[in-house]
Amino acid sequence: MQTLPYKKLTICIPTYNRSQYLCASLDILIDQVNERKSEVNILISDNASKDNTETVIKERYADQSECLFYYKMPHNVGSEHNFEFCVSQSNSEYVHLLGDDDLVSPFFVETVLKLMDRYKDVCFFHFNYMIVNHRTLKTTVVSDIEGDLLLHYFDNGVSFLSSYFDKPSFMSSGIFRKSCWNNLEDTRAFDVYGWYYKAISRIKDKPCLAISIPLVIARTAGSSYSAKFLYLCVVCMSKIFLSLDKSLFGKWVIHSQMIDKWTFRSFLLSSSNNKRFYRKHAGEIRSMIVSRRNRLFFFCCIYLVPKFVANYLLKPLFYFLRLLHNRSNC
Repeated sequence: MQTLPYKKLTICIPTYNRSQYLCASLDILIDQVNERKSEVNILISDNASKDNTETVIKERYADQSECLFYYKMPHNVGSEHNFEFCVSQSNSEYVHLLGDDDLVSPFFVETVLKLMDRYKDVCFFHFNYMIVNHRTLKTTVVSDIEGDLLLHYFDNGVSFLSSYFDKPSFMSSGIFRKSCWNNLEDTRAFDVYGWYYKAISRIKDKPCLAISIPLVIARTAGSSYSAKFLYLCVVCMSKIFLSLDKSLFGKWVIHSQMIDKWTFRSFLLSSSNNKRFYRKHAGEIRSMIVSRRNRLFFFCCIYLVPKFVANYLLKPLFYFLRLLHNRSNC
């Protein structure tokens, strides 16, 4: 692959079979990047897509921007290796890993470049984001905007993560200094969150900035959790926090128990859809669930509760109980 010209920021988009979503993202990005073309590159790493991604990029976008670079893998290398390839091929001070189905705001590029110029010591920028159900168009802002404080500066990464916990694990919500990317350690224990560990493991003693304004939109169909999501969130994220700082792990456990019980049990209920996988990892997950009742409920989900009972009886029941819980707290 050709060497990219050096810029302040590279927006890396690893993609696979999502040409429709990718086009929606590029339609918003390209004009913004062209206005600051001396400072920003867009790098698309196609993980051997079988759809029309390559054709669309070359025919629709190749002539729209000199800052757009496209590379197609000869074969599928897996998502983690595709992420790593994107970062390794970037040639910039900062890197933004953008999901191929996520959207940036119309003022994204201008905003982040101004923040980089203003906060030259910051190694990790985390910005608020919205979750949009693309079927119902219901929109949720992930973090509340507290008062008039739109920028939260942290002297080090530990204090930043103590406040924001897992929110930066949404890939598209962060920009990191490339020199802080940790490409040396084996991250297989963190599964698909290996990229997250590589992005934050070297910021423990470095300044971070959190931006309360939502700058990215995440799409979701509003369906049930993916088969491995419980494991990824409870076990892999816990391992990341433990490996970074023992005090963070303690706060992570407390944070995970702050979710109301019906939401958390709905979360645990998803394990009934993949019993074989969760029986294999039952010991790891149970050791990280604080409540004895929740540990017992998890045991029932993977050994006793039939899949159809979980999806068509308990899941709607828990949803109703969660609504009652939220109304009682209003």
